[in-house]
Amino acid sequence: MAPAAAPGWFKVKVDTVGGCSLTDSIYVSATAIHPDLGFKKTLCANTATTLNSNISGAGYTFTWEYTSSGIYANLAVLSGQVSSTLTNVRSSGLYKVTATKAGCTTEWDTVSVISPLASPQDACYLGAGNGPVTLSVTGTNLGPPAQYDWYQTNGTTLAQTGGYLIQRLH
Repeated sequence: MAPAAAPGWFKVKVDTVGGCSLTDSIYVSATAIHPDLGFKKTLCANTATTLNSNISGAGYTFTWEYTSSGIYANLAVLSGQVSSTLTNVRSSGLYKVTATKAGCTTEWDTVSVISPLASPQDACYLGAGNGPVTLSVTGTNLGPPAQYDWYQTNGTTLAQTGGYLIQRLH
């Protein structure tokens, strides 16, 4: 056994009694590589984000995993995603990246991507027929400090409180 005094490739050659030679090599890095996806990312309507492992250099391969549930046990490999960055991320959920070099897996990192916008099914009205109704927006993705405005179909902001006439179209 010999100590590695500096990072780099190390080769070993073994000569057997029978006259055969066997060789192998290994790469030793100076420090462990730690992917860093940063803090939570927020998606706004019709936008995408890029996740960056912040690892550079030759010889690395990357595995990206995703789950919409936010539960580690539900992570699934994103097929074909093998670069240090994951581009065009449009779905909220938990993302994980693992980097590998020379067969050695480095540490991994995760990041949550959230979309705090109310989806159309979150908007509802309570009322009967064509009478006054109360407009509200609910949903698990709103989170404080969510702010929203109601608009009429012509783009006019509803600035007054009280009832508005809503007609069923179906």
